[in-house]
Amino acid sequence: MQIAREVVEQAIGERMDGSPLPEKKPASPKAIAGRIGGNKGGKARAAALTAEERVRIARKAAMSRWKQTKKSAPRKSSRPQAPSEPQTAQLRD
Repeated sequence: MQIAREVVEQAIGERMDGSPLPEKKPASPKAIAGRIGGNKGGKARAAALTAEERVRIARKAAMSRWKQTKKSAPRKSSRPQAPSEPQTAQLRD
């Protein structure tokens, strides 16, 4: 209930009783500088890599994404397997 109230208050920009929301603390200068460097970093790294390095990194990432772990391995069904040949009912005389 508390989370829903906070979401509504953020959406309308004020508290449910009509009072304004408290001001957010400004980010520290170090956080701002880190964010700026982080935004530049990926593009700068991509520009500095050779084609072979990009291929190697992409291949490693793809292998990591598609590798199956014990948790993600398909589970065996607990249902009994159907017989390979259909069994016919034998009638008694």
